[in-house]
Amino acid sequence: MRHFLPSGTPSVTKLRRLPIVLLLMLTAGTVSAHELFWHPSTFFFAPNTSVRIPLFNGTSSQSEAIFAWPRIVDLSVVSPDGRAEMDSAKWDTLTDTSTSWLSYTTGKPGTYVVGLSSKLGEARLLEAKDFNQHLVDYGMPDVLAERGKDGSLKSAA
Repeated sequence: MRHFLPSGTPSVTKLRRLPIVLLLMLTAGTVSAHELFWHPSTFFFAPNTSVRIPLFNGTSSQSEAIFAWPRIVDLSVVSPDGRAEMDSAKWDTLTDTSTSWLSYTTGKPGTYVVGLSSKLGEARLLEAKDFNQHLVDYGMPDVLAERGKDGSLKSAA
């Protein structure tokens, strides 16, 4: 049976020759308006290459704060060689004031998955105006409407 690929699609043989593909997964328990995103400049790294992968704490386009090592429960890389736990020596929050970095050296070709599990962050009370704007920004008009119905639009959250 022949399989046809769309025009311009590399053959399976060529796909096998692609450099290491870095898949990034994140399991984080944060209680804030921020999200965490691994934000590499590329998802393809050559074998046996030192890489620095930034972690954005804010949005997927801008990091607003470092992610301190004491909040990390587990930071691991799963590769063709198995699972490797990263330690604080691989974690850099000193390079700039808003981004944290994982330093890692790839090995043989294959798929690499970076995973981070964190402790819950401190939840801070938002003033009513800020919380209502947060609901608008994150597309939660139903919650905003419910706050209007129950009279809590002027209450901090």
